[in-house]
Amino acid sequence: MFKFLEHESEIGVEACNSSLEGLFVESSKALFSIMTDINKVECKNYFSVKVDAFNIEELLIELLNELVFLMNVNFSFFSKFEYKIFKKKVDGKEKFFLEGKVCGENIDENKHVLHVEVKAATYNGLKFFKKNNNYCIIFVVDI
Repeated sequence: MFKFLEHESEIGVEACNSSLEGLFVESSKALFSIMTDINKVECKNYFSVKVDAFNIEELLIELLNELVFLMNVNFSFFSKFEYKIFKKKVDGKEKFFLEGKVCGENIDENKHVLHVEVKAATYNGLKFFKKNNNYCIIFVVDI
């Protein structure tokens, strides 16, 4: 589940899920829900995604910005997301890795209602926490 939060010139999102992978899926759905109705985005084209970071917060920002990049380069909206998150030691430091795939279709202005364009995910107000038995994250996107 995710919900939108009020913010001045940006849009804030709080997403929660019982797994880290589910949290990243919900965050990705929220990102594209800001831009269009993802229920109208069919799964026609798959794209691989790989990002890494030294903490969960940075990993999410890296992922969201990679999705914005993929959207712009391929002129596509995405509606299906599958991720695997794992940790490895790199140069003695623990690092998080995300690998997965996203699926969507080319943007069609006759089919997809365009809301607002997301330029990037930001570190502004970024917060990762546990609520009840769920992982939650608050993030803000620049529109």
